[in-house]
Amino acid sequence: MNISLNPEQEEFIKTQIEKGKYTNASKVISAAFKLLEENIRQQEELHQKNNGNHKLLDDLDGTLIQDFMKISESVLNEYWLDKEEIDCSFCSTMNIGI
Repeated sequence: MNISLNPEQEEFIKTQIEKGKYTNASKVISAAFKLLEENIRQQEELHQKNNGNHKLLDDLDGTLIQDFMKISESVLNEYWLDKEEIDCSFCSTMNIGI
């Protein structure tokens, strides 16, 4: 396989060899690929963690909303409203069965 490098990339490789960090161009390219592979692996890990966090947040949101609705219904039923005097559009919009 032949790879074409732009002048800046060639200069970078030459500089790394001159500084003694690598003994030849193949080792510089190999190190670059290792860094690229590690970067891709980290991005995939973050993506998986984010997907897990989104699912957790979605589940939590659903649970919190259900709990809020149950508590709201209970409070409305027990403390604030006489069932015969109810005309609450908010309650019907929120599906609160009072």
